[in-house]
Amino acid sequence: MRGRVLPAGADNQVLRTAAPTEAVAQYALETDRGEPVAIRNAGIRTGAAEDIAAVVRGEEVPAERVCFRGTPRFATASPRLARIDERLFAARGERRPDTVEPDVFLLG
Repeated sequence: MRGRVLPAGADNQVLRTAAPTEAVAQYALETDRGEPVAIRNAGIRTGAAEDIAAVVRGEEVPAERVCFRGTPRFATASPRLARIDERLFAARGERRPDTVEPDVFLLG
């Protein structure tokens, strides 16, 4: 599934210490076929304290130095995509200075 993130949503982060960050992102996208999909992704980002500090400052850090994992849940009214409402997914992501680039995997 490919699409564009719509200009709405929220991204909440809790920095418990200098390294691990808990995050919950809620947003919507429109697929390249025009189908709406709501997404809620809960996850964790961790790494060495200096790498996380660099990420927070908006600097680019090599992906292999930051562990960024999540469990996205999807909801859609699209008949073609209805099965995603009933499946579990895991994600790994890479935080860029201006974006997050996730790879999402169907479990089972």
